[in-house]
Amino acid sequence: MKRLSEILTEFSETDYAVRTVKGLLSVMPFVPDWRHPASLQQAVSRFDPGLDPALVARVAARADELSLEPGPQAALKAFEMMDKGDKGIALLSGLKAGYQGLRGQAGALEVDPQQAADAGLKALGLAWATSQLYEGSVPDKVKTLVGSDTGRSLLVWYVAVDVVLPFADNLASGSLNVMDNIIDQQAAANAERLASMAGADIGQAQGMLAGLTGTLKNLLGQAASFSKPLSDWCQEKLPGVLGSADRITGVIATALDALSSYRYLGAVLVAEAVIIRAKADVHKQIAAEKAEALRQEELARRAEEERRAKSKVQNSYDMSASTSAATTGIKTTRSTPDAGSQPPAKSGCMGCMGLLIAGVLLMSAGTAWAISLF
Repeated sequence: MKRLSEILTEFSETDYAVRTVKGLLSVMPFVPDWRHPASLQQAVSRFDPGLDPALVARVAARADELSLEPGPQAALKAFEMMDKGDKGIALLSGLKAGYQGLRGQAGALEVDPQQAADAGLKALGLAWATSQLYEGSVPDKVKTLVGSDTGRSLLVWYVAVDVVLPFADNLASGSLNVMDNIIDQQAAANAERLASMAGADIGQAQGMLAGLTGTLKNLLGQAASFSKPLSDWCQEKLPGVLGSADRITGVIATALDALSSYRYLGAVLVAEAVIIRAKADVHKQIAAEKAEALRQEELARRAEEERRAKSKVQNSYDMSASTSAATTGIKTTRSTPDAGSQPPAKSGCMGCMGLLIAGVLLMSAGTAWAISLF
């Protein structure tokens, strides 16, 4: 199991696969311009140029996680097998067969039956890879693949390299039934071989291929008109692309076998698929984070309101208790004078007797005054 981020960084602008894919696809104007993503983050920016730069790394990290799921891993495995020569799906390179035929190498055109079997197996492998990569029904998967710029580029690459170049002579005669022959010939044998290599039920692959056949035929009709430009490009550019000035067919053919074009194109296709899912996941995560932040803010606001309410009640209680204590102190002072301020009990009694005697004397004096008047 290998992370997608690691696979993408294995390819650079100067690699054979990248230069060949970019150059060959540029010959056909109905294919979007190919832009090489040197990393998973660059792939995120490529597939969504308007994405907030602050989210690019986050989406790339999530996409890398999704690439480890069974579906993307199965697709990556299938694309890798399509580049492994006789160890995998590919028995011959379409580029090599086309180059040999154009060079007039003896016996080049005699490999057509073997090349047809190879192309048929690759078509089934491509269908299996994409059936594992996408979700939904077969029509949904086909629609997603064809509607993707990367998916369309992959299909055009297959048509150009594995059909147009090696079967240029057939197409030159005006026969567009090549695709039917490729898909139908040895269909059962191809299914058995793919099942043995992939280790899985390839029923989905057969259904996906049936859904893709119409699209492949349409693309073949478009690419067939570029047979000569494609051939010219191979003759002119392949030696330079492969880093050799030697135009000996054997040297070029050997180098063509080492191209990891399907592994490269497949990795970019898987990147596009998981990035779409990753963006959706990240946006959901952001929405959940915002909702959680709002919930925490609301909890904090309520907690603050409760704290203030409790504080207000406590302050009110403290003020009430203080006022009550002050009032109780005043009443006590008035009703119960301090013992030190009262006269002694004895002095109090003598004072009362003095007043009584004074009253008696006054009364006596008053009586005597009254008698003297008479």
